[in-house]
Amino acid sequence: MHRLLAALYLALICVVMPNTTWATENALESAPGGCQPDELFINLLSDETWRANVALTKARQSLEAEYPVTILLGMEGVRVALREDVYVQDVFAQTGLKPREILETVLDLGARVIVCPDCLDRAGFEPSQLIEDTRLYLGGPATEILHCSTVQLAY
Repeated sequence: MHRLLAALYLALICVVMPNTTWATENALESAPGGCQPDELFINLLSDETWRANVALTKARQSLEAEYPVTILLGMEGVRVALREDVYVQDVFAQTGLKPREILETVLDLGARVIVCPDCLDRAGFEPSQLIEDTRLYLGGPATEILHCSTVQLAY
């Protein structure tokens, strides 16, 4: 229960605070069990333009602050990683970018992007339709890709 509360507190810090460096420093001080956060884990479950842009912009800011990032694309979020000729996305008015464009930037900055294969299949798409450098998660439970010290956000 304490870990859950601490994880929610860390997620709140990272979402509310616009300065990723400040959030990272505070996460180091308040991680559960004395663990050191070693990466930001974002669970993106939606391809809705605003939600996806917020999540991916947070990932980009974290990577630019040299904080490692893993993004899990599940449910409708798998569509963010589809090539343009497969799935057309809306442009987010404030940035002028599509979620896919930010995802490609995030990949270029070194993020690990994992796509839920069951979600991709359920959405009616094939792995060959994904943009480059995304990976299918072929392991067991999702907890295998998490660590006790990982800061986790869900969008």
